[in-house]
Amino acid sequence: MVRSLALLVLVGCGRFGFGGTDDAGTDDAVIDGTPVVIDLCPELVGDQEHDEDGDSVGDECDRCPHIAGTDVDLDNDGVGDACDPSVGTAERIRAFATFETGAPAGWTNTWRGTTGELAFTGDAARFELARDDVGFLTMPDPGMPILLVETRFTVEAISPNEGNPARNFAIVDGYDVQADSGLMYGPVYDHNSPAAFGLFIIEVLNSVGNDTFDEDPIGGGFSFGVPYALRFVRQSDQRTVILNEPSQRYMGSTTRPLTQGGLIGLRSRGLRVRIDYAIVIY
Repeated sequence: MVRSLALLVLVGCGRFGFGGTDDAGTDDAVIDGTPVVIDLCPELVGDQEHDEDGDSVGDECDRCPHIAGTDVDLDNDGVGDACDPSVGTAERIRAFATFETGAPAGWTNTWRGTTGELAFTGDAARFELARDDVGFLTMPDPGMPILLVETRFTVEAISPNEGNPARNFAIVDGYDVQADSGLMYGPVYDHNSPAAFGLFIIEVLNSVGNDTFDEDPIGGGFSFGVPYALRFVRQSDQRTVILNEPSQRYMGSTTRPLTQGGLIGLRSRGLRVRIDYAIVIY
C-alpha cells in the first residue's frame, strides 16, 4: 500500500497529526470479489486511513491511535482514558509519528559518533548504532506541566563492549542534544553488570550519568525481539516511567523541578532498535 506523510491541523480532533495516510483511491479491501475503499475516518474530509493499532479507526480520529479499543474518554478532551496523562484536565494528542516516509515534520534526526544512522523502513524507524554511538529523534519540549511521551520499541541487537559499556534506549525530557545532557527514562544494558537490563531514571551531563534517581533490574529478564511499550508521564514536578509488555509492568518515578526549553523524544546508544511509533500528548 502506498503511503505518504502529512502534517494536518485537525480542528475537529484538536491535534497535529504526524503519521502516514493512504493516497486517495487506494483499494483497502475486497468484498464479494470487488475492491473497495474503506474510510476509517468518515467524519474527516480526505483520506485519513492509516490505522496503527488495527482497530478500524484511522489514526487521525482515534482517541488513542496506538491502543486498540480505547473509545472511553471520561473528560471528553479527545484523548482516550487509556492514554490520557491526566483524566479530568484537557489534553490533546499533539503528535503521532508512524514513520511511513521518514522523520515527521517538526522532529530532528541526529546522532553522535562515526557510524550509525536512523533508518526508515516503511512501517518503522530503526536506530542502527554501532560501537557506543548515540542517536536522537527529538522535537521541542513544550514545557507544559502535564506531558506524555510514549513509544513501542524492539531491541534487535546490542553492539560490542567498546568505550562506554552502557547500552540504552530512552525517552528524553528537557534534553540538550549537542551536550547530550538532560533527563532520560528507559531500559539500560551494562556489559559490565550481571543484572544486564534495568529500568532507570537518570540525569545525564555531557554523556555521563550524573545522578541516578531510580534503577532496578528488570525482573524476569529482558527479551530481544519482543516489542515493549515505554511511557513517560510528566505531571508538574513528578516524572513517572512505565515499561510494559503483555505480561509484565515495571514503573519508576522521581520528583524534579519543571524546566523550560530543551527537547523531548527518543535517544539510543549502541543498539539496533526498531521504533513502531511515537506519541506526544499535552
